[in-house]
Amino acid sequence: MNIDDLLSNLTEKNKLPKENKVIEILERVQEILFQENTILYLDSKINVVGDTHGQFFDVIEILSNFPQEKYLFMGDYVDRGEVTTLSKINWLYRFQEPGLLGAISDLVWSDPSDEVSEFMISMRGSGYLFGKKPTKRFLHKNKLEVIFRSHFTEPSGHKWWFKKESKKNSYEGLLCTVWTAPNYSYKVNNIGHYLKIQENDQQLKEWITVEKSINDPYHFN
Repeated sequence: MNIDDLLSNLTEKNKLPKENKVIEILERVQEILFQENTILYLDSKINVVGDTHGQFFDVIEILSNFPQEKYLFMGDYVDRGEVTTLSKINWLYRFQEPGLLGAISDLVWSDPSDEVSEFMISMRGSGYLFGKKPTKRFLHKNKLEVIFRSHFTEPSGHKWWFKKESKKNSYEGLLCTVWTAPNYSYKVNNIGHYLKIQENDQQLKEWITVEKSINDPYHFN
């Protein structure tokens, strides 16, 4: 299977691959994911990408900017609690649907809130809203400086949460939501951002704006 040919057909001819090719790609990716740990320890020179929600041409645009560099996709590629340390997260079996309750559900559905001190059940129906105090505890316990996460639409492409007291780095808060899909669902008219992190650089890096897709996503052959 020639991946370059498949990408060329998609981007230049709007031609979808055959079903057997899609299945082969999924099986190859599954093999890679099974070999990886739940927690990935990555070099600092990397591009951090938030939600893309199946906006294929936007992903192609993102990857074309720095084709030789590494990218970390934090989740929400498609569609539309008790765990307090990274080591406990690593114990979780992640090859499953999250369900409505449990640690996996809390990891993928919970959101930050300035209106909550500790925790509150989320209006989404799964996961929790969490405040500054548990965020500080999690960072301290795991010897981290900041959390980057996705999962929530941000009109400006990213948003900082929970203003920090320390000035030892240029992060504006303890946690940052990164949203990468521009014009979400091709109707929201929001900005998409991803974060470029330089090697061995502890200061705030560079936010890259994702231009709106010029391709019509609903017209494939």
